[in-house]
Amino acid sequence: MQTHFIRPLLPLALLPLIVVFCGCSGGPAPPDQPGLDASSASAKAMEIYDKNSDNQLDAEERQASPALELAMETMDENNDGMLGRAEIKQRIEEWQNADTIINTQGVEVYRNGQPVEGATVTLVPEEFLQPTIQVTQGTTNADGFALPEGQDAQYPGIYLGLYRVKISKQQDGRETIPPRFNSETTLAIEVAPDAPSTQRLFIFDVGQ
Repeated sequence: MQTHFIRPLLPLALLPLIVVFCGCSGGPAPPDQPGLDASSASAKAMEIYDKNSDNQLDAEERQASPALELAMETMDENNDGMLGRAEIKQRIEEWQNADTIINTQGVEVYRNGQPVEGATVTLVPEEFLQPTIQVTQGTTNADGFALPEGQDAQYPGIYLGLYRVKISKQQDGRETIPPRFNSETTLAIEVAPDAPSTQRLFIFDVGQ
């Protein structure tokens, strides 16, 4: 098993909650492509986020999409700090041309260095990828580990794409994990063979 790192979007503090994503190889043959139309999806992204209608997504506009902001490293082909429709379209096509379609991406959740059992980890595809790319979800076991399952139970794992990450654990009807990890999440990953978020381990820290 290879351990991967995910970019922290919050300041580091005392590590009361740690979330680790790790990818594993193996499993059944990959499924068919989910049928996402790169041109339509990229147009939808601009429609949603391009508030000033200049055909570019600047840093302020990307605040509405933590996953797009995270993916600037792989999407911003001309390194101008802006994201255009053609760049988004190109990145989607790169996912579609990758050697793998789905990543068997395990999830581990810790609190104060201890595994959290019964946490629900939900990966929500960015809006412009929906409904073709659907929600992937898993519940952690006693070791704090979950293998998310998505739109096809035959293929547990995550389709390549951009996702928001939500971590929740209910106890006696009360949420035990801070809102910044669920209802107010800004956590995000890009799932792709060459994406930093599936090549190295990053720590999410809720602070005190």
